[in-house]
Amino acid sequence: MVVWDYALETGCVAIDAEHREIVQLMGVVHEAVEQGNAAQTATALDRLTLRLAEHFEHEERLMAACDYAQTLLHKEAHATFLADVAKGRKALAMFGLSDTFRQWAFGRLVTWFRFHIKALDMGLGQEIRRHEVSQEGAVAQL
Repeated sequence: MVVWDYALETGCVAIDAEHREIVQLMGVVHEAVEQGNAAQTATALDRLTLRLAEHFEHEERLMAACDYAQTLLHKEAHATFLADVAKGRKALAMFGLSDTFRQWAFGRLVTWFRFHIKALDMGLGQEIRRHEVSQEGAVAQL
C-alpha cells in the first residue's frame, strides 16, 4: 500500500496537499484491489483519474504564471501518465483484476507518481517559491 512520505514535499503547500490527496486515492484503489472488488476498483480509479487531471491542470496554471522553463517537459509527462492510467483502466474493464493489472496498480502507478514528484515537481516547487517571493505571493492565488 502507498503511504505519504514527507521526502516528497515540494515546499508548495497547495501542491503538497494535492499530492497527499492523490496518495490517499491510490490507497483507495489498492484497498479495492486487495478486496478483489473490480467494480470498486474501477470507481476508485475513475476518482483518481479525475483528481490527477485536476491536479495536473493546477500545476500547469502555476507553470504558466511562473513562466516555468520546464513547462513543455512537465506537460508531456502529465499527458503520458494520464494515458497510462487510461490504459490501466481499460485493462481493468477488459480483464478484471488480472495479475498484470495488480502489478500495474501496486507498481507502476505508484512508482511513476513518486518519480514524477522527485524528478519534476521538486523543481516546480522551487520555482513557485522563487516566483512568490519576487511577485509578493501572486502565484498563491492560483
